[in-house]
Amino acid sequence: MKSNTLEKFLDWPAPTVMSAAPSRCLLNLQDSLDRTMHDAQTYLLTHTFERLERNEEAMAATAKFAIARLEWLLDDARQQISGVFSVGEFTLLLSCFQGEFLTPHECQRMAASLCDEFGVELDDYHESAIAGLVDKLQALTVSQRVALADALEVAWHSERLTKVLPEMGIELQKRSA
Repeated sequence: MKSNTLEKFLDWPAPTVMSAAPSRCLLNLQDSLDRTMHDAQTYLLTHTFERLERNEEAMAATAKFAIARLEWLLDDARQQISGVFSVGEFTLLLSCFQGEFLTPHECQRMAASLCDEFGVELDDYHESAIAGLVDKLQALTVSQRVALADALEVAWHSERLTKVLPEMGIELQKRSA
């Protein structure tokens, strides 16, 4: 049986007192978090061990450990996507997703979302101007798509595109492929 602390942690209720005017960025992040809550809850429930205390410190340590593993996986995937996209393609993706926080499920639909943005049917994209970029997106592995989504979010919200990607280990091609 779950403890009250675990139930409270897994429910992650919205803060009862939110600033009078939360930023659009915070609202978007909260909306994305709400759409992917099941994944976080599943992870935490799976990692609630009988031998581990059931308190806030244990749950926080579990979440931090998951974040450390995620960073390790993202770092590997960032290396794999480095050099894949041109500056123009990355800029096009930034324009398409405009600071959205993509859930894991939305990462899998990046190519379809790009086609939707340009009014192109996914089945007919081969004849479009974005065909090369759609091919690249469809060829990415799950972890590479998540790393790309992460890079798009960081680049958009940091407003330091020219510096943040190299700091993340991602280089862009100087001209279109």
